[in-house]
Amino acid sequence: MALIIAVVNPKGGVGKTTTAINIASSLAIIQRPTLLIDMDPDGACAIGLGFDPSAIHGGVFDVFTDHTSLSTTIHQTSLPYLHFIPTNVVTSDHESQFAEVAADRRLMRDLLRGPVADSYEFVILDCPPSLANVTINALVAADTVLIPVNASQFAVKAIIRLIKLIRILRDKQANEKLTVAGLLVTMHDKRTRVGLQIEKDLRDMFKHLVFDTTIPINTRVNEANYKGRPVVTYDVNGAGSVAYMDATLELLSRVGKTPRRRSDVALGHRNVAHD
Repeated sequence: MALIIAVVNPKGGVGKTTTAINIASSLAIIQRPTLLIDMDPDGACAIGLGFDPSAIHGGVFDVFTDHTSLSTTIHQTSLPYLHFIPTNVVTSDHESQFAEVAADRRLMRDLLRGPVADSYEFVILDCPPSLANVTINALVAADTVLIPVNASQFAVKAIIRLIKLIRILRDKQANEKLTVAGLLVTMHDKRTRVGLQIEKDLRDMFKHLVFDTTIPINTRVNEANYKGRPVVTYDVNGAGSVAYMDATLELLSRVGKTPRRRSDVALGHRNVAHD
């Protein structure tokens, strides 16, 4: 059975989708079979992975609303160990319908209890920047939550709201196994006092929940997004790429999975670079 990781922050602009794409891609690089599911109606994962909208054949919206088989919406990516399911929300009417149907918070959980998830070691859920029905669906399905936090925004209230919701879901037995894998500081500029102070404040407040690894602010990450590539394949040896791979290895340790040796990661990166 796959380990299901929800990437969530109700605050927008934290690098959530970039983090979901690059964590999923890093897992694939080290040959851990991974399924990335986009649950954000914005559909940015498809763009970040370079998909042409005309090449998308169904997604989470179709599964939720038309009972389409989850397996028929799986798309192959450029990485052999990474598969992808888009949201496929095309119109504003679709978005409203998607949110309405997602009021049944068990939908994604029940779907991922089927045979599809058994084909993967990890399922990554990229969630919308809210704590509404779609995100709750993801949280009920997930084993653990990864919370990206923008180092230039001290948005503690959003994090506290999310952690409270996780506790409520556990206490009400909607998902008693749900844990917090940790907070990953993104867009971090260690040259600025503000960035350093926010990191310190986060570590003081959330202690061990904050990842040791931080993701630096990096123009190559933005460039990769624009090109429709994960930065871990676009700029293999760059600071952003290395940071996301380090964050992935730390995530594996935090969720009790054995990380591959650093030499295996380097080999995986070389294979990607030569593709």
